[in-house]
Amino acid sequence: MKRFSKNYTVNNLELFSKKLLKWSENFSTSTFLNSNNYNSNIGEYECICAVDVKTKIPFTTCDSTLKLDKYVEEVKDWVFGYINYDLKNEIENLNSVNLDKFNLPNLFF
Repeated sequence: MKRFSKNYTVNNLELFSKKLLKWSENFSTSTFLNSNNYNSNIGEYECICAVDVKTKIPFTTCDSTLKLDKYVEEVKDWVFGYINYDLKNEIENLNSVNLDKFNLPNLFF
């Protein structure tokens, strides 16, 4: 699957964002990033929606940041994903003993 992008100028951003988020539900994987009208000199996007998976980083619970760095170098494009709260245990000398009901990787991109 080849990546493509579309840019839109809209009159009603709130309605467009709601419809875009609803549309993204048709995919098993999606990411919706919303600036919430944050005024910044570096941001040119009010929201970004990424859907479907072209490539992904393998499930990771150790050396996650190193694997992410390597992945970003290989992809040489935008990557979308999340960082799990438990990544803190890799970065700092911490250990959580909370029950993990979801078995998620420490990061997914």
